[in-house]
Formats: sequence, C-alpha cells, structure tokens
Amino acid sequence: MQKITREAIRQMASSETVYYRGMRYYAAHAVTKVTWNDSNKQYRSVVKGSNQYLVMIQLGEEEIVFTCNCPASVKYTGACKHVVATLLFIADYQQRQEISETHDPEEQTAYQIVEYFRKREYRRLIPQYYHVHLQITVPEFFKDHSAKAYLSISAGCTKMYKVSNTKKFIEDCYQENTIRLGKEFCFIPGECAFDAQSVPVIEYLTEIYEIQETLGKTYYSDLFNRQELVLSQRMLSKMLHIIAGTKCSLSLYGKPFTEVSVVAGNPEAVLKLTMENEKLYLQNDSENKLLSLCK
Repeated sequence: MQKITREAIRQMASSETVYYRGMRYYAAHAVTKVTWNDSNKQYRSVVKGSNQYLVMIQLGEEEIVFTCNCPASVKYTGACKHVVATLLFIADYQQRQEISETHDPEEQTAYQIVEYFRKREYRRLIPQYYHVHLQITVPEFFKDHSAKAYLSISAGCTKMYKVSNTKKFIEDCYQENTIRLGKEFCFIPGECAFDAQSVPVIEYLTEIYEIQETLGKTYYSDLFNRQELVLSQRMLSKMLHIIAGTKCSLSLYGKPFTEVSVVAGNPEAVLKLTMENEKLYLQNDSENKLLSLCK
C-alpha cells in the first residue's frame, strides 16, 4: 500500500491556502467516521465544517484517487480542504501503525517528540486578523428624517483597501464567502477573522443586509449606493455608539477629518449661557469646536 507523506499531501492540495485550511480542519478534529474497505483499498470519512462532506480516498500502487462531495471539489482541481484533512488523518494513522509495530524504544521516543512539536504547530495556526475602517459622510444638517448620512468601508491587515462594492462586501461577510480586495487581502472564513473592534461593525452591517434581503429590494432599493451605505439619523446614531472608543474618518458638512475619535458621553466643553434682549445665548468658551448634527 502506498505510504502518504505530508509533502505529497501539500502537492495534492489545490493551493497552499487549501492545504493550511485542511490542517486546521484536522487539528480541530473535523475528520470523523473513518472506515477502511480492504477489498477496494479505500478510505471513507465524514468531515464536519459548515456542512458534513463525504470523502473517499483510494490508495493505489502508483497514485492516490480522491473524491469529495463539496462544491469546491467540482470547481477546482486538486484536493479540497476536506480531502487534505482526511489525508493528514491517514498519514498520521500510518505512522502510528509503523511505530507501534517496532520494538525500538529510541524510534518510539523520536516519534513522540516529533508529534509533540507537530501538535504545537497546529495550535499556532491562529486566524489572520483584519481591520475595518469607516468613512462617515454627513453632507448636511439633519433637519428632518429625510436627511441622510453615508458610510464607506476600508479593510485590510497590513495594507488597507477601499471597498468598491459595499453591498457585495457585506453580503460576502453574511454568506461567509471568501473576500478578495487586492493582492494583500484574501479573507477566508475559518482561517481569517475580523479584529475585536471590527466585529460589532460587521455584525451591525450584516444585520442591515439581512433585513434588506428579508423585506426585498423594493423596500431598500436605495440603501446601497455602490461604494456607500445610506444611513438614516437613527442608523448613524447606532453606528456611532457601536464604534465608540475607536477612530474613523469623517466628512462633516464638506470638511474632511482623517482621524476622529468617537467618544460616548458628554464632550469636554466650557459653555456659557447668557441672556440679552430677552434672548438666550449659549457660548462655547473651550478650545474644542462643537457642531450639531441634528435638532
């Protein structure tokens, strides 16, 4: 029977990314119900992910034939992450069988040391974290409920990328699809994650998207405007509460501010109230400028 090596598994994977995703699945004990058919020389397994997928691996003298009923196996050539995870399971099983059959204590000790460091390697596979930066545009004073604000998004890890299609970005987050924005941005669910500051933002944006999809495009046809998400006064207020304690970019009445700290609470201001000619005047005597967004 052909012996499976990790280098061979890496070469069979459809990409380096898929190989590491398979490693994560194996490390997370996603490979279950593994059976062996001696007459067909075939392994079968069920790999648990977002769904359960059936993997079949046939070991020949010259080649390894594998199948999986996941969508990626149809779309791409090479082994999918479920096949990779199962192959890693089989490779470890074969190695354990070899060691158990030997009576050399030194070989058994060497195997245990290698396994110890390999498990440490699996544990080090922490997600790659991405950050979401918001650009909020308030073009005019909120006189009534017809006034709107606009939200655009940049996202990245080492380099920030402007999101050109906000609805598609939020939809991919909601559907847990792979998101590609540029050479250095490939967000793969399960392998990547948004940082702690960005998670509440993504949750709120996907909540808005879910409401739109539930009610239908007739009710929310103007909510997404390519690069921007349209915000009502109440939606803007909620978003500002969500990002309190962080920074964003702001365009207020046509004037841009690149780094704005969002603070929940009363502003640091010295206000002076005076009365003149039966009129009340409120004067700001502090260095901080106060601007009102609404009535």
